[in-house]
Amino acid sequence: MIKNSKKKTAKSALIFYSCWLAIPCLQFLIFWVGVNLNSILLAFKDYNKFTGEYTWVAFKNFSVVWQNLVSAGGILGIALKNSVIVYLVATLIETPLTIFFAYYIFKKMPLSKIFRILLFIPSIISAVVLVTIFMKLADSGVAELLRKLTGDENAVGLFTKPNTVFPTVLFYHVWISFGSILLVYSSTMSGISNEVIEAAQIDGANSMQELFFVVIPQIFPTLSTYLVIGIVAIFIDQANLYTFFRDGAAPENYTIGYYLFIKVMGSESSVADYPEAAAMGLLFTAVAIPVTFGVKALLEKLDPNN
Repeated sequence: MIKNSKKKTAKSALIFYSCWLAIPCLQFLIFWVGVNLNSILLAFKDYNKFTGEYTWVAFKNFSVVWQNLVSAGGILGIALKNSVIVYLVATLIETPLTIFFAYYIFKKMPLSKIFRILLFIPSIISAVVLVTIFMKLADSGVAELLRKLTGDENAVGLFTKPNTVFPTVLFYHVWISFGSILLVYSSTMSGISNEVIEAAQIDGANSMQELFFVVIPQIFPTLSTYLVIGIVAIFIDQANLYTFFRDGAAPENYTIGYYLFIKVMGSESSVADYPEAAAMGLLFTAVAIPVTFGVKALLEKLDPNN
């Protein structure tokens, strides 16, 4: 009797867990496989402009993408390099700065509330308006400032010189995302128990020790989430290039996200471009998945809470 009861309980538990597992599996099948099925098939096809139909070409598109990626001076290789630069700047510069500013707000230092508002304001202003203002300041404004400071009447702005365009766009990208990330980190810090902070202070911890040995370990799950999401962003982030230049960005400023977007949605894109874009997306997905899980596993090992 007891044995039968245990079997029924185990069977009920199995059915329960199976139903719960079915929900994310069904979601994946519908919203990823279902939505992207045609794109996956397009990666193995080519467009025939004479018949107006797609024909099966096996791995030809992947070969084209690979050649573009590894060839010297290839746009795709430049785009990948720029995308990695965006990720490294966000990880190595933006993340530490955001955590320090969030800690400043968390400790309720002088003017912390004003800083929080000022840093978040750019996130709620129209992107087009903000980009227009920023371009005027970075180009005409900087040029005029340089002329007055140096006396050089030929001084130009940051968007006029080709070698300063991408760094300027990168600065804008970091600045515009700073406020929203800051809000998340400061909100996460506000959830830290006061008893934990007081215990560290009683033990004689100064502000830096409190930040590195108490606060950061407490917010590490949020930090690791942003780092993992950043891996995916390497392959999809436009770095606001389309907002700045529409289809007209110089090839040396491309990112992977921008390249894919104008390949499919640009004013000069056509159905003939879709197979290569599909192959590119599938190839980068195959790369991003193991890298993302690898970074996630590494961060889980580094998590001081484990």
